[in-house]
Amino acid sequence: DDSMDWWFSNNLGLPGGMASVNQGDWVPIAQPAFAVLGSPAGSVPLISANGVLNAATLRSAAGIATNEFISIFGIGLGPVTGVAGSMSTLLAGTRVLINGVAAQLTYTQDAQVNAIVPWGVTGTALVQAEHNGVQGNTVTVVVLDSSPGIFTQSYGPGQAWMVNQDGTFNSAANPASRDTVITFWATGQGLVDVQQQDGSQPTGPPFPTPLLPVTVTLGGMKVPDENIVFKGLVFSGEVQVNVRIPDTAPTGSSVPLVLTIGSSSSRSDATIAIK
Repeated sequence: DDSMDWWFSNNLGLPGGMASVNQGDWVPIAQPAFAVLGSPAGSVPLISANGVLNAATLRSAAGIATNEFISIFGIGLGPVTGVAGSMSTLLAGTRVLINGVAAQLTYTQDAQVNAIVPWGVTGTALVQAEHNGVQGNTVTVVVLDSSPGIFTQSYGPGQAWMVNQDGTFNSAANPASRDTVITFWATGQGLVDVQQQDGSQPTGPPFPTPLLPVTVTLGGMKVPDENIVFKGLVFSGEVQVNVRIPDTAPTGSSVPLVLTIGSSSSRSDATIAIK
């Protein structure tokens, strides 16, 4: 039914990190850890050109949004061996400054840092990495009202990380039925209706919801607003969306799934399976 458990992933796509929230019982597990791309070590942190990406899609968008999970790529950004941890502004000697504000970090390695854009960032963002006290170059990124990205199994095109109503993972071999509720996760929602603080986790239910309108399309068909039965910030930088699949939704093993928040939409090549 529409009051199904809220699901969230503190690993943002790693099955071992999936957990459910029922009647407000939130059990945190591990923190996000994305795929690592290696590169030579460098003594001075250097963020690559176009190296600030949406962490869900690993794709450069028109800009970034407040509270968005981002992945920063370059050289000399952190230790040679990756280190994951709870949200912290200093992780294994790495800091990321966005408009001079230290961002919360969840992973650092020589070639990649995962960070959450601070809540107060607006206008234009100046992004700078620091490692062991040495500051590197500054990259300029536009700040948007929203920049949604759906977490997929490949952090790019293909199957979204999605749970069917029965609690199993959606896949071509395990499609969701029409008139059932599916759950997926995204980042880049922008501001929410309850003011949040950097470094803290949202609480609920009720969970904070995006200030901007949220719409979902399946195979190009707009899902009725009333079928979006939940759209809450369940983890800092991660919004969860529960959608009841319409009876008229297209079927197939790779139905395009698009999330629009405000005027910005996720990439069109995230997919789900519907029967």
